[in-house]
Amino acid sequence: MNWEHTFTTPGTYRVSCQLEHSDDLIADNHFNTVVEVVDRVPVVIVENAFELAEMQQDSYFVQAALGWIDGVPLSDNSIYVPTLVSPAELATMDLSQQRVVVIPNLTRLDDDVVAILTEFVSDGGGLWIGLGPRTDVDSFNHSLFADASGLSPLRVDRIVDEDHSDDAADPSNDDPTETRRTRIDPFRSTHSATRQLADDKQLDLADAVIRRRFQFVTSENSKSLSVLLNLSNGQPLAAENFVGRGRVIVQAVPLRLQWSDLARTQSFVVMVRDWIDYLAQPRATQFNLQPGEPIVMRTPYSEASEQSDQVAATAILRTPHGDAIELTANQRDDGFEFRSSRTRLPGEYELEIGLADQAIPFQVLRDASESNLEPLSSDAVQQITASTTATPSVERLSATASTQSDPLWPYLLIGLILLITGELVLSGILARERFGVAGIPEFSEMDAPTLGVTVGETVSEQTNLRGRRSLVDAIPSEVN
Repeated sequence: MNWEHTFTTPGTYRVSCQLEHSDDLIADNHFNTVVEVVDRVPVVIVENAFELAEMQQDSYFVQAALGWIDGVPLSDNSIYVPTLVSPAELATMDLSQQRVVVIPNLTRLDDDVVAILTEFVSDGGGLWIGLGPRTDVDSFNHSLFADASGLSPLRVDRIVDEDHSDDAADPSNDDPTETRRTRIDPFRSTHSATRQLADDKQLDLADAVIRRRFQFVTSENSKSLSVLLNLSNGQPLAAENFVGRGRVIVQAVPLRLQWSDLARTQSFVVMVRDWIDYLAQPRATQFNLQPGEPIVMRTPYSEASEQSDQVAATAILRTPHGDAIELTANQRDDGFEFRSSRTRLPGEYELEIGLADQAIPFQVLRDASESNLEPLSSDAVQQITASTTATPSVERLSATASTQSDPLWPYLLIGLILLITGELVLSGILARERFGVAGIPEFSEMDAPTLGVTVGETVSEQTNLRGRRSLVDAIPSEVN
């Protein structure tokens, strides 16, 4: 089912679709998505030859395809807004408000520029790179391919000359070079970005001749590669890579009249606009998330200038259950950033920033596998039964006992008790060795009775002995 709707005002809208049908899974009969309607698509074009005449610059044909000549739009209704920058300016440019970066004729890029572009693409931006005569192969493979972990989907090998005019002519053909030319084959690709280009009744992309190009290095792992356009000899002309939330297109020829006549065809205008729209989609769909994917919203300082910093730096996130979560913004160089990872529950979320009247909608989508109503296999049923049974089997108990370790704190407590007990026993032994078995008397040595005082004497008798010194002096003689 396809339907169209035209929005009259830019903004962020939640679109709902409901199927009036009763089945075993009612939840997937309702679908929500959030779309962003814009009246401008900002595009950055990297120009390496500002000193040349406009028609000789790398960006000329891309600007013309977008409806701009000499920095002026040809129509007031143009939604594309190109900005020309040099590679040095790109290193210091704020790309947070841009949608797509186009490099028509790639030269060597510094590492800091590659890092900026990687962050831009990972955050949902689009990047389109055209390889040309000023492209350094070693630098490209090191910085942009980076052993299959960089921006480029493929490594490049060398420049291939596709002009076979010097080959031996076939006398049966009036123009033997015509059949041997390498052309673009738009019919092999089923990519959504090239769907209109395959209409050979209205477009002439199949007539574009490739005279020279870069050779991509493909392998067995390249079978899953996303290829936008192929050549008539089966080689890829433009391939796609996914980095983070963004997309990268790398093509083997520059976006100008070098090495091919692609920029001269009518299809070039359609191709440039369709591919820029395709590359800009991730940032337009940043409001649709998977469960657990963080909500991220950036607000430029210019939009918050009418509010105090304290008010502009606060936001309320409302969950599908109606809970209100207060968020505090992180300050960036270009504005405020709000972030929350509390998106485990699918459904509708709304972000209210500062004193803004309109909330920003977000949609956390359900997992598509939940709509799969195919019966479970017997192995899957056994696994679910084993994991939910109230009386685990002996095998599970033994496996659990072998994998779970006893807590350590009871052993530490027992050891502490034994240590204290041993210390008390040792203290008692040392005290006995020093003072003997008998207890320590409560009187001093000067007041103590001599050996003649018997054990049965009372305290009063001892007191009398102290007063009768003569009797005390006589006690030793009695003992003797």
